[in-house]
Amino acid sequence: MPDKNQLIHCTAVNYATESTILVLI
Repeated sequence: MPDKNQLIHCTAVNYATESTILVLI
C-alpha cells in the first residue's frame, strides 16, 4: 500500500515538471 506522503510527493513532482516544461516552451 503506497504511502500518502509518497503519493503527494509524486504529484508535486509531476506538477513541478509540467510547470517547468510550460515555462521552457
